[in-house]
Amino acid sequence: ALPTATPVPPEPAQAAAAAPPPPPTATPTPTVTPTATPSPTATPSPTWTPWPTATPEALLPASASPGEGASLGPVGLPPQLVNLLKILGPSGLLLVGLLGLASAGLFGGAHLWLRRAGDRR
Repeated sequence: ALPTATPVPPEPAQAAAAAPPPPPTATPTPTVTPTATPSPTATPSPTWTPWPTATPEALLPASASPGEGASLGPVGLPPQLVNLLKILGPSGLLLVGLLGLASAGLFGGAHLWLRRAGDRR
């Protein structure tokens, strides 16, 4: 027959863990008044400033008085167009002109091609 196993006494740590916890004692808890803790001051983020935009007054020559901006430009152009020409400069005008020629060529070529396609019918 099989030998019977004798029970092994538990380790002291296991015995303490298995023991029921002691009943809580009725000690009064002291009331703590909450103190206002100073919040850490957040460093203010730098405010974003936009790029300065060119105003029509800034684009007028220094000799021009403020009333002259409302009149037509030197060649009879509206002041908005004169300011745009000053902003673009020579290279900008060349680019705008080339884009205009290219678009005109494309639309003109498409128009001729569509006319020929209509004539074939």
